[in-house]
Amino acid sequence: MNVSELKSIYDNKFLIFDLDNTIYDEKIFLFKVYKEISELFDSNCKEIYHYLVNDFLINDRKKLFNRLLERYSNQNISIKDCLSTMRNHKNKNSLKPFNWFISFCNLLKDYDEIKIITNGNSQQQRNKTGSLNLYGKKVTLNVVCANDYKPKPSYESLRAFKDMPENRTDIYYLGDSQIDYEFCKNAKINFINVNQLL
Repeated sequence: MNVSELKSIYDNKFLIFDLDNTIYDEKIFLFKVYKEISELFDSNCKEIYHYLVNDFLINDRKKLFNRLLERYSNQNISIKDCLSTMRNHKNKNSLKPFNWFISFCNLLKDYDEIKIITNGNSQQQRNKTGSLNLYGKKVTLNVVCANDYKPKPSYESLRAFKDMPENRTDIYYLGDSQIDYEFCKNAKINFINVNQLL
């Protein structure tokens, strides 16, 4: 599928996007946050930053901050401090979307709406969308945080869109993960794998 075909779905059907690793590479956000977290420490900032990045790449994010604080236990930093830094991080225009998404936005008119359903801490996810660099394109991002309803693969978050068509076969969701696929299956809507566009 190319961007023009995606625009045709946008024009004629009901298109919703995932956020992380669909619109942009989430590592960009995470590594900026890890840099900010490393600066909370009194010393070894570079070492701590490299530890966070490498541990994430090897072991993923689950219990990452626990492992960090076990390793650097002589610092007066808590998991709460790390999470607060992550959830409050916002830096306008700091997150570059994938090229296909920029091309898609360029096909839209000013103030056209892009619908997003995303999992994750609601404040953090809204900060991410506020940090996307849309290169001056004036589109409206209508962000629904699934955690405000029930996280995907539950489809309760679809209720947020009052203009959603009754016919579920007219609804398309663009995502990247197995959870996104299961969300679509549960909701009986169409799934488009973003990897077809990258």
